[in-house]
Amino acid sequence: MQTKIIKSIESAFCIDDEYSRDLLKLAAKSLATDETAGCTVFDSSRFKCEQIYYKFYGVQPRKLEYAILPMIPLIAANKKTRGLFAEELSGIKAASSDKVKPSDIQIAYLLLAFSYESMLKNKKLELAKLTGGMRNMLFDYSERPKGTLEIIAFEKSRIYAIQKIDRLQRKDREGISEKTPIDGLMQVLFQLFVEDCEENDAELSSLKGFYAGALGMNGTFEGGSFIKSLCEYVYKLREGLIKKEGFSNVVCDPRSLVLLKEGECSEDPILGRVCAKSVRLDGDVLSIRLDAKSGEYAFKFKRKQ
Repeated sequence: MQTKIIKSIESAFCIDDEYSRDLLKLAAKSLATDETAGCTVFDSSRFKCEQIYYKFYGVQPRKLEYAILPMIPLIAANKKTRGLFAEELSGIKAASSDKVKPSDIQIAYLLLAFSYESMLKNKKLELAKLTGGMRNMLFDYSERPKGTLEIIAFEKSRIYAIQKIDRLQRKDREGISEKTPIDGLMQVLFQLFVEDCEENDAELSSLKGFYAGALGMNGTFEGGSFIKSLCEYVYKLREGLIKKEGFSNVVCDPRSLVLLKEGECSEDPILGRVCAKSVRLDGDVLSIRLDAKSGEYAFKFKRKQ
């Protein structure tokens, strides 16, 4: 089981889209242990800081259309299907398109987690058994969000999801083609259980790899040593072999890195111990190349006019 879980997380990184791979990595780094609830949670404070730093060293960010990528490490890091906490939901929603409904994210997360665990336990899982299990899980799920409007939205999304599950079971591909987290999940399940095709959307492709790994359909992983260690880290969180504290109210400001001189090292709240390999000023842009445990970063800071 350990190998299968780690391979499934690795497979989620096997996507031909740099931003999606990076965001998946940021989400995995933003996991924390909630000992009171007995689960791994998505640390939205840490994720927000990771995204702030990313703007200075990464590619052009964009909003998620399906809101699925941040769910993948969170699902892999938990043994039991559970609902999202309010803080986790807000962090995933902030990274997603304004068109994505919070209630759809909540329901999709339940279905994603349930289907992942089902695949881990049975690599010969049949579509009818999976859809029946998902439907029953939604019928039996008793937790509700707080607030009348939130409860109404949750129930609407639950009914919507049950309708989509029925269409998937009938193998109605056109009936699960909307751009929602729930439809995105159904589209991936259709490809895995009914008819495979090339998936062009990076989010869905990542989920497809994640699920394929859970079913034992692994390809060759070439993500590098840091990604391998990150996947092992997620597994250890799942098993309770390590504990990770939440980010709390720590202030993170990547601009503090401009104080580093070439050859100097310091402790950063996001990157850990960093050492400046090179510092170069070109016009009004300061470029700093850093070495950290998670790899090498090239930060660019533009001087204010």
